[in-house]
Amino acid sequence: MKVKLKNVRPNPFRDMETYPCKQDKLTALKRSIEDTEFWENIVARECKGGIEIAYGHHRLTALQEVYSPNTEFNFIIRDLSDTEMAKIMASENMEEWGSDADVEQETVRAIVKGYAEGRIDLGTMPAKTAKTSIRYAPNFAIGDGGVARPDHPYTTEMLMRFLGWNEFRVGTALQSLSLVEAGKAEAETFKGLSASQAEAVNQLVNRHTRGADTRAKLARKRGDEVTAKAAEREAAQTAKKVTTTLSKGFRKGTISTRSAGEAAFKAANPLGKTDELPEINRKAASLANSMSKMLTDDSQQGLALAEIIKFSKHLNEESLESLSLALSGLESRCAGLRAALHKRPAQKVRESVKMIGGQ
Repeated sequence: MKVKLKNVRPNPFRDMETYPCKQDKLTALKRSIEDTEFWENIVARECKGGIEIAYGHHRLTALQEVYSPNTEFNFIIRDLSDTEMAKIMASENMEEWGSDADVEQETVRAIVKGYAEGRIDLGTMPAKTAKTSIRYAPNFAIGDGGVARPDHPYTTEMLMRFLGWNEFRVGTALQSLSLVEAGKAEAETFKGLSASQAEAVNQLVNRHTRGADTRAKLARKRGDEVTAKAAEREAAQTAKKVTTTLSKGFRKGTISTRSAGEAAFKAANPLGKTDELPEINRKAASLANSMSKMLTDDSQQGLALAEIIKFSKHLNEESLESLSLALSGLESRCAGLRAALHKRPAQKVRESVKMIGGQ
Protein backbone atom coordinates (compact mmCIF):
# COMPACT_ATOMS: atom_id res chain seq x y z
CA MET A 1 0.00 0.00 0.00
CA LYS A 2 1.44 3.38 -1.03
CA VAL A 3 1.29 6.04 1.72
CA LYS A 4 2.59 9.60 1.90
CA LEU A 5 5.26 10.14 4.55
CA LYS A 6 3.16 12.81 6.24
CA ASN A 7 0.52 10.15 6.94
CA VAL A 8 2.89 7.63 8.51
CA ARG A 9 2.92 7.54 12.30
CA PRO A 10 5.10 5.67 14.80
CA ASN A 11 3.97 2.71 16.88
CA PRO A 12 1.51 4.17 19.44
CA PHE A 13 3.44 2.45 22.24
CA ARG A 14 6.84 3.85 21.18
CA ASP A 15 7.60 7.24 22.79
CA MET A 16 9.78 9.01 20.22
CA GLU A 17 10.52 11.92 22.58
CA THR A 18 11.81 9.68 25.33
CA TYR A 19 13.66 7.38 22.95
CA PRO A 20 14.55 9.29 19.78
CA CYS A 21 16.48 7.62 17.00
CA LYS A 22 20.25 7.26 17.28
CA GLN A 23 22.05 9.79 15.09
CA ASP A 24 24.83 7.45 13.93
CA LYS A 25 22.28 4.87 12.80
CA LEU A 26 20.25 7.58 11.00
CA THR A 27 23.35 8.78 9.14
CA ALA A 28 24.15 5.25 7.98
CA LEU A 29 20.55 4.64 6.89
CA LYS A 30 20.34 7.89 4.91
CA ARG A 31 23.55 6.95 3.10
CA SER A 32 22.12 3.50 2.37
CA ILE A 33 18.83 4.95 1.09
CA GLU A 34 20.71 7.28 -1.25
CA ASP A 35 22.85 4.38 -2.54
CA THR A 36 20.28 1.55 -2.82
CA GLU A 37 16.94 3.29 -2.25
CA PHE A 38 14.44 2.40 0.46
CA TRP A 39 13.72 -1.24 1.23
CA GLU A 40 9.93 -1.31 1.37
CA ASN A 41 9.44 -4.04 3.97
CA ILE A 42 8.09 -2.16 7.01
CA VAL A 43 4.92 -3.67 8.45
CA ALA A 44 2.17 -1.27 9.51
CA ARG A 45 -1.52 -1.14 10.27
CA GLU A 46 -4.15 1.28 9.06
CA CYS A 47 -5.42 4.00 11.39
CA LYS A 48 -7.55 7.10 11.01
CA GLY A 49 -5.84 9.41 8.56
CA GLY A 50 -2.95 7.10 7.70
CA ILE A 51 -0.96 4.18 9.06
CA GLU A 52 1.00 3.25 12.20
CA ILE A 53 4.25 1.35 11.71
CA ALA A 54 4.96 -1.65 13.94
CA TYR A 55 8.76 -1.25 13.70
CA GLY A 56 11.38 0.53 11.60
CA HIS A 57 11.39 3.91 13.35
CA HIS A 58 14.96 4.68 12.31
CA ARG A 59 14.13 4.00 8.66
CA LEU A 60 10.99 6.14 8.86
CA THR A 61 12.91 9.05 10.40
CA ALA A 62 15.64 8.72 7.77
CA LEU A 63 13.03 8.86 5.00
CA GLN A 64 11.43 11.93 6.55
CA GLU A 65 14.81 13.69 6.62
CA VAL A 66 15.65 12.80 3.00
CA TYR A 67 12.29 13.14 1.20
CA SER A 68 9.41 15.61 1.20
CA PRO A 69 6.26 14.89 3.29
CA ASN A 70 4.21 14.15 0.15
CA THR A 71 6.59 11.45 -1.13
CA GLU A 72 4.87 8.05 -1.28
CA PHE A 73 6.35 4.70 -0.29
CA ASN A 74 5.02 1.17 -0.09
CA PHE A 75 4.27 -0.35 3.32
CA ILE A 76 3.13 -3.87 4.19
CA ILE A 77 -0.29 -3.54 5.81
CA ARG A 78 -1.36 -6.10 8.41
CA ASP A 79 -4.30 -6.37 10.77
CA LEU A 80 -2.33 -5.94 14.01
CA SER A 81 -3.91 -5.64 17.45
CA ASP A 82 -2.69 -3.27 20.16
CA THR A 83 -1.26 -6.26 21.99
CA GLU A 84 0.79 -7.27 18.93
CA MET A 85 1.93 -3.67 18.36
CA ALA A 86 3.06 -3.43 22.00
CA LYS A 87 5.05 -6.67 21.79
CA ILE A 88 6.76 -5.51 18.59
CA MET A 89 7.60 -2.16 20.24
CA ALA A 90 9.17 -3.95 23.22
CA SER A 91 11.27 -6.12 20.90
CA GLU A 92 12.46 -3.13 18.85
CA ASN A 93 13.38 -1.15 22.00
CA MET A 94 15.58 -3.99 23.21
CA GLU A 95 17.26 -4.40 19.83
CA GLU A 96 18.03 -0.68 19.54
CA TRP A 97 18.95 0.17 23.10
CA GLY A 98 20.18 -3.08 24.64
CA SER A 99 19.85 -3.46 28.39
CA ASP A 100 19.58 0.21 29.39
CA ALA A 101 17.55 0.34 32.59
CA ASP A 102 15.56 3.41 31.58
CA VAL A 103 14.52 1.79 28.29
CA GLU A 104 13.35 -1.32 30.13
CA GLN A 105 11.37 0.90 32.49
CA GLU A 106 9.80 2.86 29.63
CA THR A 107 8.83 -0.40 27.95
CA VAL A 108 7.18 -1.70 31.12
CA ARG A 109 5.51 1.68 31.67
CA ALA A 110 3.98 1.60 28.17
CA ILE A 111 2.69 -1.94 28.65
CA VAL A 112 1.14 -1.21 32.06
CA LYS A 113 -0.45 2.00 30.74
CA GLY A 114 -1.88 0.17 27.74
CA TYR A 115 -3.22 -2.53 30.04
CA ALA A 116 -4.86 0.08 32.31
CA GLU A 117 -6.54 1.60 29.26
CA GLY A 118 -7.88 -1.79 28.23
CA ARG A 119 -5.83 -1.82 25.02
CA ILE A 120 -3.46 -4.64 25.94
CA ASP A 121 -4.26 -8.15 27.14
CA LEU A 122 -1.77 -9.47 29.72
CA GLY A 123 -3.53 -12.80 30.09
CA THR A 124 -5.32 -14.33 33.07
CA MET A 125 -4.10 -14.12 36.66
CA PRO A 126 -4.10 -17.46 38.54
CA ALA A 127 -6.95 -17.68 41.06
CA LYS A 128 -4.66 -18.34 44.03
CA THR A 129 -2.28 -15.43 43.41
CA ALA A 130 -1.03 -13.94 46.70
CA LYS A 131 -2.26 -10.42 47.42
CA THR A 132 1.29 -9.41 48.31
CA SER A 133 2.33 -9.84 44.67
CA ILE A 134 -0.54 -8.00 42.97
CA ARG A 135 -0.25 -4.53 41.46
CA TYR A 136 -3.05 -2.51 39.89
CA ALA A 137 -2.51 -0.63 36.63
CA PRO A 138 -1.68 2.14 36.00
CA ASN A 139 0.27 2.01 39.31
CA PHE A 140 3.54 0.15 39.80
CA ALA A 141 3.72 -0.41 43.56
CA ILE A 142 2.22 -3.53 45.11
CA GLY A 143 -1.33 -2.87 46.35
CA ASP A 144 -4.10 -0.70 44.96
CA GLY A 145 -2.23 2.53 45.86
CA GLY A 146 -5.45 4.49 46.06
CA VAL A 147 -6.62 3.55 42.56
CA ALA A 148 -10.29 4.47 42.33
CA ARG A 149 -11.24 1.29 40.48
CA PRO A 150 -8.56 -1.38 40.95
CA ASP A 151 -9.95 -3.49 38.11
CA HIS A 152 -6.69 -4.02 36.23
CA PRO A 153 -4.62 -6.29 38.50
CA TYR A 154 -1.33 -7.66 37.27
CA THR A 155 1.81 -9.36 38.55
CA THR A 156 5.48 -9.57 37.65
CA GLU A 157 4.85 -13.02 36.19
CA MET A 158 2.16 -11.70 33.82
CA LEU A 159 4.56 -9.07 32.46
CA MET A 160 7.29 -11.71 32.15
CA ARG A 161 5.05 -13.87 29.98
CA PHE A 162 3.97 -10.92 27.84
CA LEU A 163 7.46 -9.52 27.24
CA GLY A 164 9.44 -12.75 27.29
CA TRP A 165 11.83 -11.25 29.85
CA ASN A 166 13.25 -12.85 32.98
CA GLU A 167 12.16 -11.99 36.52
CA PHE A 168 15.21 -9.85 37.29
CA ARG A 169 14.63 -7.57 34.32
CA VAL A 170 10.89 -7.08 34.92
CA GLY A 171 11.17 -6.90 38.71
CA THR A 172 13.93 -4.30 38.61
CA ALA A 173 11.97 -2.13 36.17
CA LEU A 174 8.86 -2.30 38.37
CA GLN A 175 10.83 -1.42 41.51
CA SER A 176 12.41 1.58 39.78
CA LEU A 177 9.04 2.77 38.49
CA SER A 178 7.62 2.37 42.01
CA LEU A 179 10.34 4.67 43.39
CA VAL A 180 9.55 7.30 40.75
CA GLU A 181 5.84 6.91 41.48
CA ALA A 182 6.46 7.41 45.22
CA GLY A 183 8.55 10.55 44.60
CA LYS A 184 11.74 8.88 45.82
CA ALA A 185 13.49 9.08 42.45
CA GLU A 186 13.32 10.95 39.17
CA ALA A 187 13.02 9.18 35.83
CA GLU A 188 16.38 10.79 34.94
CA THR A 189 17.97 8.90 37.84
CA PHE A 190 18.09 5.72 35.75
CA LYS A 191 19.13 7.30 32.45
CA GLY A 192 22.09 5.37 31.06
CA LEU A 193 22.29 2.90 33.96
CA SER A 194 22.36 -0.88 33.56
CA ALA A 195 19.73 -3.10 35.14
CA SER A 196 22.23 -4.14 37.85
CA GLN A 197 22.97 -0.51 38.70
CA ALA A 198 19.25 0.27 38.79
CA GLU A 199 18.69 -2.65 41.15
CA ALA A 200 21.41 -1.27 43.47
CA VAL A 201 19.67 2.13 43.51
CA ASN A 202 16.33 0.48 44.29
CA GLN A 203 17.65 -1.61 47.16
CA LEU A 204 19.70 1.15 48.77
CA VAL A 205 16.99 3.80 48.57
CA ASN A 206 14.52 1.41 50.19
CA ARG A 207 17.06 0.44 52.84
CA HIS A 208 17.81 4.03 53.85
CA THR A 209 14.19 5.23 53.81
CA ARG A 210 12.61 2.21 55.50
CA GLY A 211 12.85 3.67 59.00
CA ALA A 212 11.20 6.96 58.02
CA ASP A 213 8.55 5.12 56.00
CA THR A 214 7.74 2.97 59.02
CA ARG A 215 7.41 6.00 61.30
CA ALA A 216 5.15 7.69 58.76
CA LYS A 217 2.88 4.66 58.51
CA LEU A 218 2.61 4.22 62.28
CA ALA A 219 1.98 7.94 62.82
CA ARG A 220 -0.79 7.94 60.22
CA LYS A 221 -2.43 4.96 61.91
CA ARG A 222 -2.45 7.02 65.13
CA GLY A 223 -3.95 9.97 63.28
CA ASP A 224 -0.77 12.02 63.74
CA GLU A 225 -0.60 13.62 60.30
CA VAL A 226 2.08 16.16 61.29
CA THR A 227 4.55 13.44 62.32
CA ALA A 228 3.64 11.35 59.28
CA LYS A 229 4.35 14.17 56.84
CA ALA A 230 7.61 15.04 58.59
CA ALA A 231 8.74 11.40 58.27
CA GLU A 232 7.74 11.37 54.60
CA ARG A 233 9.77 14.52 53.98
CA GLU A 234 12.74 12.90 55.68
CA ALA A 235 12.38 9.81 53.47
CA ALA A 236 12.15 11.95 50.33
CA GLN A 237 15.23 14.00 51.27
CA THR A 238 17.24 10.88 52.05
CA ALA A 239 16.14 9.24 48.82
CA LYS A 240 17.21 12.29 46.81
CA LYS A 241 20.68 12.25 48.38
CA VAL A 242 21.12 8.54 47.69
CA THR A 243 19.79 8.57 44.12
CA THR A 244 21.77 11.66 43.15
CA THR A 245 25.01 10.24 44.52
CA LEU A 246 24.59 6.80 42.99
CA SER A 247 23.33 7.86 39.55
CA LYS A 248 26.17 10.38 39.11
CA GLY A 249 28.75 7.94 40.42
CA PHE A 250 27.58 5.09 38.19
CA ARG A 251 27.61 7.27 35.07
CA LYS A 252 31.07 8.68 35.83
CA GLY A 253 32.44 5.26 36.77
CA THR A 254 33.49 6.41 40.25
CA ILE A 255 31.03 4.03 41.95
CA SER A 256 30.61 0.32 41.24
CA THR A 257 27.76 -1.93 42.34
CA ARG A 258 30.13 -3.33 44.98
CA SER A 259 30.94 0.09 46.44
CA ALA A 260 27.40 1.44 46.08
CA GLY A 261 26.40 0.47 49.63
CA GLU A 262 29.14 2.53 51.24
CA ALA A 263 28.49 5.48 48.90
CA ALA A 264 24.77 5.39 49.68
CA PHE A 265 25.40 5.29 53.42
CA LYS A 266 27.71 8.31 53.24
CA ALA A 267 25.11 10.18 51.19
CA ALA A 268 22.29 9.34 53.59
CA ASN A 269 24.38 10.00 56.70
CA PRO A 270 26.83 12.81 55.94
CA LEU A 271 29.46 12.96 58.68
CA GLY A 272 30.08 16.47 59.97
CA LYS A 273 32.83 17.52 62.34
CA THR A 274 32.48 15.91 65.75
CA ASP A 275 34.10 16.74 69.05
CA GLU A 276 35.12 13.32 70.34
CA LEU A 277 35.99 13.33 74.04
CA PRO A 278 38.82 11.36 75.73
CA GLU A 279 36.25 9.25 77.64
CA ILE A 280 34.69 8.03 74.38
CA ASN A 281 35.63 4.39 75.06
CA ARG A 282 34.04 4.46 78.50
CA LYS A 283 30.89 5.93 77.00
CA ALA A 284 30.92 3.30 74.25
CA ALA A 285 31.21 0.48 76.79
CA SER A 286 28.36 1.91 78.89
CA LEU A 287 26.14 2.33 75.84
CA ALA A 288 26.91 -1.20 74.59
CA ASN A 289 25.99 -2.59 78.00
CA SER A 290 22.64 -0.79 78.10
CA MET A 291 21.78 -1.68 74.50
CA SER A 292 22.58 -5.35 75.04
CA LYS A 293 19.82 -5.48 77.66
CA MET A 294 17.15 -4.27 75.26
CA LEU A 295 14.58 -6.89 74.23
CA THR A 296 16.36 -9.66 76.17
CA ASP A 297 14.25 -12.41 77.73
CA ASP A 298 14.40 -10.80 81.17
CA SER A 299 14.00 -7.15 80.13
CA GLN A 300 10.70 -5.34 80.52
CA GLN A 301 10.24 -5.04 76.75
CA GLY A 302 11.49 -8.57 76.14
CA LEU A 303 9.09 -10.09 78.64
CA ALA A 304 6.18 -8.14 77.20
CA LEU A 305 7.06 -9.17 73.65
CA ALA A 306 7.50 -12.82 74.64
CA GLU A 307 4.01 -12.83 76.19
CA ILE A 308 2.49 -11.27 73.08
CA ILE A 309 4.26 -13.79 70.85
CA LYS A 310 2.94 -16.61 73.00
CA PHE A 311 -0.63 -15.50 72.31
CA SER A 312 -0.02 -13.96 68.88
CA LYS A 313 -2.87 -15.88 67.27
CA HIS A 314 -5.25 -13.59 69.16
CA LEU A 315 -3.71 -10.39 67.77
CA ASN A 316 -5.80 -8.36 65.35
CA GLU A 317 -4.26 -7.33 62.03
CA GLU A 318 -3.60 -3.74 63.11
CA SER A 319 -1.70 -4.73 66.28
CA LEU A 320 0.29 -7.37 64.43
CA GLU A 321 1.26 -4.95 61.68
CA SER A 322 2.22 -2.20 64.17
CA LEU A 323 4.59 -4.50 66.06
CA SER A 324 6.02 -5.93 62.87
CA LEU A 325 6.67 -2.48 61.41
CA ALA A 326 8.23 -1.26 64.66
CA LEU A 327 10.62 -4.24 64.79
CA SER A 328 11.44 -3.83 61.09
CA GLY A 329 12.19 -0.15 61.58
CA LEU A 330 14.38 -0.91 64.60
CA GLU A 331 16.24 -3.59 62.65
CA SER A 332 16.85 -1.21 59.74
CA ARG A 333 18.10 1.62 61.95
CA CYS A 334 20.39 -0.73 63.90
CA ALA A 335 21.83 -2.12 60.65
CA GLY A 336 22.54 1.40 59.43
CA LEU A 337 24.19 2.44 62.70
CA ARG A 338 26.29 -0.73 62.78
CA ALA A 339 27.42 -0.06 59.20
CA ALA A 340 28.36 3.51 60.17
CA LEU A 341 30.43 2.22 63.08
CA HIS A 342 32.47 -0.06 60.83
CA LYS A 343 32.74 2.20 57.79
CA ARG A 344 34.51 5.17 59.41
CA PRO A 345 37.56 6.42 57.47
CA ALA A 346 40.92 5.25 58.80
CA GLN A 347 42.06 8.85 59.37
CA LYS A 348 39.11 9.48 61.68
CA VAL A 349 39.98 6.35 63.65
CA ARG A 350 43.61 7.42 64.01
CA GLU A 351 42.54 10.86 65.25
CA SER A 352 40.25 9.22 67.81
CA VAL A 353 43.07 6.99 69.07
CA LYS A 354 45.34 10.04 69.48
CA MET A 355 42.67 11.87 71.46
CA ILE A 356 42.43 9.05 74.00
CA GLY A 357 46.18 8.70 74.35
CA GLY A 358 46.92 5.95 71.84
CA GLN A 359 50.12 5.72 69.82
